[in-house]
Amino acid sequence: MEMLRWSLFVQGTRLRPRVLLSDGGEDALAELTLRGGPAGSLGRATDRDGRRWDAQIDGGVVTVRCGGRVLARAEGEELTAGGRTFPWTASLQGTRGATMTDDDGYELLRVAPGLGGDDAPWITIDLDELLPSPLAITLATCFVLLRVDALGRREDAAPAEDQPRRRLWGRRG
Repeated sequence: MEMLRWSLFVQGTRLRPRVLLSDGGEDALAELTLRGGPAGSLGRATDRDGRRWDAQIDGGVVTVRCGGRVLARAEGEELTAGGRTFPWTASLQGTRGATMTDDDGYELLRVAPGLGGDDAPWITIDLDELLPSPLAITLATCFVLLRVDALGRREDAAPAEDQPRRRLWGRRG
């Protein structure tokens, strides 16, 4: 199986970031907009074909929808897409990393931090080309990591070992 390499770029200012998902081509795969929707909205993305993707968080579950259908769902340490559930972890400590494997431990998705800035990726994403809904899986992971980063910026500047462990998902009810 071949791995694709995508990159997420965060450009502009903290108050007006421009977030682009790229496959190295001339046009971005998608442009992400953070929040800016109803309560529970993580944000939305517009892909290069003009389709709108919405990311929501509700009771600890992150969903990515396109055309009214849920295409990816992340809860705890699992991500579901295309009728399959995969072991998935995203760093909640702000290290900008995530992994997803199959049941045999074969890595299907790996996210690593980049250098950031206007010309370097914020994260690099390696994903298996045969994944169901690869864009939905990538968007779910990106929105989670962007939320963790935003929450981390709001905390005091205390060293990480002195900070309480964050709950990304909120309360279950």
